Amino acid sequence: MILILVSLLIAYFFTGCEMVFIHIDGTSMDRPAYVCGPLYQKFIVGAIWPYVSKRNEELNWFLCAYIGFGVITAIFLALLTPHLSYVWAIAILLTIRPLPFIGPAFNILCTLISSPLFALLSLFFKWKIPGAIERFNSEQEYRQQQRKFRKQFRRLG
Repeated sequence: MILILVSLLIAYFFTGCEMVFIHIDGTSMDRPAYVCGPLYQKFIVGAIWPYVSKRNEELNWFLCAYIGFGVITAIFLALLTPHLSYVWAIAILLTIRPLPFIGPAFNILCTLISSPLFALLSLFFKWKIPGAIERFNSEQEYRQQQRKFRKQFRRLG
């Protein structure tokens, strides 16, 4: 029982952080005003991510991400707690999460859970992918296409 509670609390923190980072990396059109504010303001917005994401019409998306983070965190803690105390397991998780290779791997595992969940729930509840997330994904694709074009252009010239 404590494993589930701790996992959900950590997942809440991770989801708030991801929401803030997605808004920071998004297009300038989709960038909320708090992104330009001080660090404490970003922390407060991350702490109240359900309210902020509801106002931005992204609650369904981040709710599925929250469930994905909860599952991955619970699995991680379930693997570590037989060998370590909860305090050490949480400290290890919070320490390795921002590392360059671990963070993206953690996000990929979360995406493998949250994307099918969002797709399934969107069939029943007629949810749509938030416009800011769609534009963020298409901007990333555009950047990749630009890189390929530049490589091809360099080969020709």
